[in-house]
Amino acid sequence: MGAEIAGKGRRLKLKLLAAAGGALLIAAAPAPSVAPAPVAETPSAHRVRAHVEFLADDLLEGRGTGSRGHEIAAAYVASQFRSMGLEPGGKNNSWYQWVPMRRASLVAGKTSVSMTVAGKTTPVSDTDIGVRPSLAEKVRAFDAGLVFVGYGISDAQLGMDDYRGLDVRGKIVVAFRGAPEGLPSDVAAHIGAYKGRMAAAKGAAGISK
Repeated sequence: MGAEIAGKGRRLKLKLLAAAGGALLIAAAPAPSVAPAPVAETPSAHRVRAHVEFLADDLLEGRGTGSRGHEIAAAYVASQFRSMGLEPGGKNNSWYQWVPMRRASLVAGKTSVSMTVAGKTTPVSDTDIGVRPSLAEKVRAFDAGLVFVGYGISDAQLGMDDYRGLDVRGKIVVAFRGAPEGLPSDVAAHIGAYKGRMAAAKGAAGISK
């Protein structure tokens, strides 16, 4: 009897496997005139999307440095680390490493700019010039000459040097905006973003463009 039961069990198992295989084959066959079902997102894709949706939500207000939205985003990331089984490695068993940040702003009514041409001094409106506050000095005053430098480009690979023969150390360079015609758009954009660095490398105190 034992042998007979074993045989029936074996035959039943083979039948079930065959039926399952048949079902898989049927399911795999394309159905006529029926649009294919959309590909389902994987669980990992769902998780990534959920993280991005939360961190990019307008309620976090851009997650600006030191802002409430920034603190919320940091707490969210820390909670996700904990859910993954990670351990905090910061001071006093903290998830965070605190970094001091400095912020500077101009005092209204305390900033003035003037330009002297041929011995005549004329005040410059704050709509015509932009002055950045210093992170190192509370009060800063300086006089600097103006030097015209064309487009303000100095690049050996392009064979261009608008600073050739000019001494701009301690002066404010005045440059055209943008780049000369004929340059590829990506090169022109790159140069436009680095004009300030070019001027600083030449020793200029500032740039007007």
